[in-house]
Amino acid sequence: MSHLLKSRVVPLFKKNDKTEVGNYRPVSILYVLSKTLEKIIFYQAQDYLTRNELLYEFQSVFRQRFSTDTCLIHLSDYVRLQMDKCHLVVMVI
Repeated sequence: MSHLLKSRVVPLFKKNDKTEVGNYRPVSILYVLSKTLEKIIFYQAQDYLTRNELLYEFQSVFRQRFSTDTCLIHLSDYVRLQMDKCHLVVMVI
């Protein structure tokens, strides 16, 4: 089972001079079984969280048919609404 946790990292050429190390990026080569198990676990976890309504309504990361645009539009609308009501709006990143 420990071999499922390992990957082989190979350099992948991006552009320009092939002799420059900075023109390569590392790519992990994973076992097919490892990727398959990862997908199965991901879909089961996503299904569980969705069915039990455990995700924030505007959660957009790793969800199909959701985008960060939707979340940003909601946030912008919320901030404007609070400002229209003369409420103090503070965000921490």
